[in-house]
Amino acid sequence: MAAPDHDDADDHCCKVAAAADRRGLTTLDDELRQLRTEDASLRELAEYVDEQLLGSALREADVEIAADPGTVRSVIVGTPAEEMQVDVAVRERIATALDRSTLDVASLEREFVSHETVRRHLNDHLGVDTARSRTDPSVEETREMIASIIERDRSIVEQSLESLRRADRLDSGSLEASLTVRVTCPDCGETYAVDELLDETGCACASE
Repeated sequence: MAAPDHDDADDHCCKVAAAADRRGLTTLDDELRQLRTEDASLRELAEYVDEQLLGSALREADVEIAADPGTVRSVIVGTPAEEMQVDVAVRERIATALDRSTLDVASLEREFVSHETVRRHLNDHLGVDTARSRTDPSVEETREMIASIIERDRSIVEQSLESLRRADRLDSGSLEASLTVRVTCPDCGETYAVDELLDETGCACASE
């Protein structure tokens, strides 16, 4: 399935508010305020918004999937298999259930938000200051920065290929890029997906 178009034209009228209104999520703003006071990161808040939108869409389409919303969302946005904590059979079962349902997955995916969209919603619409007073970056802030860079580079790749396609120098359909960053520690020789390394807060060197 396609990767989400996180920051589309809906952002100028507040994408979060518009999506919440469409999906009937009347308490979403209060929930975001509360989660932020509990020190939820912008990335976590973006995932929370997506999962609430997903849950509402599934209920509206009368679709039941035996998996947590985060896993279903990962299947929809095309999260690489090595970054998901479920096996192939579960992913395929979820994808099949979505394909057989009446849910407009493409429209739902376009409603998904980035952490930057959530930041603007908190700042501009809820009056929540997302600035950090400390100077040292946190794990989540670093994670968000890397995710933003990956999303930017994914868009650049897609735009470059689309330019070739429109110039009839590439014979293909509309292409969608998926980028995964992996890092290797030269001391222990282990390679990790960035999120995996940040989740573990260290590599194999820490256990040696």
